[in-house]
Amino acid sequence: MVDNAQLQARAEDPSEFHVVDCIAPFNMGTFDLVLGIWLLNYAKDRTELLTMWQNIFHSLKPGGQFVGVIPNYKILQTTACGQEYHFGGVTYKVLERITEGTRIQVVLDTTDPIAFFCYMLEPGLHEECAAQAGFSHLRWEPLPSELDVDLGPLFFQIVTAAC
Repeated sequence: MVDNAQLQARAEDPSEFHVVDCIAPFNMGTFDLVLGIWLLNYAKDRTELLTMWQNIFHSLKPGGQFVGVIPNYKILQTTACGQEYHFGGVTYKVLERITEGTRIQVVLDTTDPIAFFCYMLEPGLHEECAAQAGFSHLRWEPLPSELDVDLGPLFFQIVTAAC
């Protein structure tokens, strides 16, 4: 993914791309904008989520912005353990309810299906960890309708935070 992003970046843009383990502290410098698309849903508990939010905060310049996209937590709250939720070419299987969230398997319906495991932690936990990391406010927003390809604007949500 990073290689593809680098190929698509405009030469005149001062973009940098990094791959790091976000559940371990790191120092890559500071930036005006940090993107975390499908990042925060890899935290399995409060400790890992707090470390991710701290890494994001410490990677931003004063006044910098974080923008992330994660699945909407409310989507799977009525799906029983072991059951699947199908939507727009993506299958979510609820594997287990955990403290403050849900462990899920995601399968992307492609020619060669892509499957991975991740977590959907409660929005309140994200808010607590973001505040503890130093963010002054956090906003949840639906995916804009103009980006509504197959999945729908309410399926994913955008999370933004500023320092």
